[in-house]
Amino acid sequence: IKYYDRSTNITRVEPGNNQALVRWQDVEAGFYNIYFGTNPDSLALFRSVSGAVHEIVIDGLENDRLYYFRVESVVGGYPQLPSRIVMAIPFNASTVMPGAVYGQTIFGQGTYQNG
Repeated sequence: IKYYDRSTNITRVEPGNNQALVRWQDVEAGFYNIYFGTNPDSLALFRSVSGAVHEIVIDGLENDRLYYFRVESVVGGYPQLPSRIVMAIPFNASTVMPGAVYGQTIFGQGTYQNG
């Protein structure tokens, strides 16, 4: 495996009603693989997107359930080291108090905005 040292990091996960917006750092990759699931040890590939895309909305999630997210950049046809895993819980905005935490890293550090 060849690495170009262009690993990306998730910069924001914003859960919503049955969905989550995932944003990541642009590292000039050819494309990005987005993974998610309910078990951090077995995340499934959701979608591959072009290198010009730096955020995606994942729909069809179950509210009040913990999900984990990871993004992997691909440069020159080679997958780079994956981002840290970030977790979020989708919710119905009418049932949650303002100021809910938008995203947290569970393995390492990261920068996540709070709405």
